[in-house]
Amino acid sequence: MIIAVTGTPCTGKTVVSKKIAETLGYRYIDIGEFAEKYNLIIEEDAERETKIVDEKKLKKLLKHEDDVVIDGHYSEIVNSDIVFVLRCPPKILKERLSKKFSPEKVKENLLAEILDSCLISAAENNDNTTVFEIENISTEKTVEKILTLIRNKKIEESIAFKPTCKYLNDENLNLL
Repeated sequence: MIIAVTGTPCTGKTVVSKKIAETLGYRYIDIGEFAEKYNLIIEEDAERETKIVDEKKLKKLLKHEDDVVIDGHYSEIVNSDIVFVLRCPPKILKERLSKKFSPEKVKENLLAEILDSCLISAAENNDNTTVFEIENISTEKTVEKILTLIRNKKIEESIAFKPTCKYLNDENLNLL
């Protein structure tokens, strides 16, 4: 099984992904490190403080993996069996992002979270019945919820049955 965990920076992807991999006895793959290791970086966007990955080659290399948890941006484009999009309330996310990024990058990532950017990407690249939006407030509860869904995938809990843009409101937009 290939499990993808994606989300805006600072939503807890790495901690949650490593815990899931450890619990299931799966291999953990950090998509950024993987892309570096296999020379998949095709461009660096210095202004946006990000790297552009050759998505086609990434998909091809990960196509035959099994029993892995893939963590990071781009993980939602891999042919995964199940995708988890970690979410974080923008007020909390802003605090986390501010410790790590420039004010411009904080604003960009907050806007991405408010506008469901990672969720939309996951929906565009996967069957919506295999994509699950998880609000990550507590690592333990998030891991427990994800493990429950892996063991008993209830499609009615997928994004195919839930509305989006839950963070799109004046209070969150004022954080920008």
